[in-house]
Amino acid sequence: MEKLNKKNSFVLYHDLVNVVEKLTKKDREDNTNNAGELFLLILEYVNGENDIPPNFIVEMAFEPIKHQLNRDFEKWDETRQKRIDAGRKGGEKTAELRREQANQANATSATANQANATSATTIQVSQAGTDTGETTRKASTGLNYSDDNDLPF
Repeated sequence: MEKLNKKNSFVLYHDLVNVVEKLTKKDREDNTNNAGELFLLILEYVNGENDIPPNFIVEMAFEPIKHQLNRDFEKWDETRQKRIDAGRKGGEKTAELRREQANQANATSATANQANATSATTIQVSQAGTDTGETTRKASTGLNYSDDNDLPF
């Protein structure tokens, strides 16, 4: 027998006390243990271990309890599934927002990198001729400056 649910708890309703009181009184008269057997059967049932009552009296007491447990477990499964679906939807929205933010950050970063690369001025200094001592400086604008006084900076 399979465990009814993956929860670690279940609900017993307080109106069950009437059945247990009657079973206990009868147990005392007949020197039996039907109330204890009923409780054990309930615990075994929710843990998926046993659903066969040891006798007719316990079976009669257990039958409505079993149906109520099944209704409660079905209701819990529906609630659980709704929560799973809602969590998945929320996770998808969060993931989409994060992707959009990352895309915006990447676009901003790429734009900034492109602007930096375009506006960066590199100056290359090279010796045009070692014997004449002429030095040519070239800015990224492509202009040649042969004299230090001609430099724009």
